[in-house]
Amino acid sequence: MKASVSCKQAIILLAKKEENKISLLERIILKIHLVICPPCKDYDIQDKMIRNAIKTSPLEYSLTKDEKNVIIKTVIEDNN
Repeated sequence: MKASVSCKQAIILLAKKEENKISLLERIILKIHLVICPPCKDYDIQDKMIRNAIKTSPLEYSLTKDEKNVIIKTVIEDNN
């Protein structure tokens, strides 16, 4: 991996970081990118806020079987 990454690559690294699937080198490169790229830093902050809100939300919701089937049907149709 090169020493600098694009914003698109930085977003991918942020997702990997959330899943704890990021190497030390990738973590360092990401930190450098976030220091020099305010929009990506803002994205990271907003993403953390959204994830925290979801985790702490008292609402519980599960899709019904019909809702799941509609989603599956839509995905299948979109991929054909």
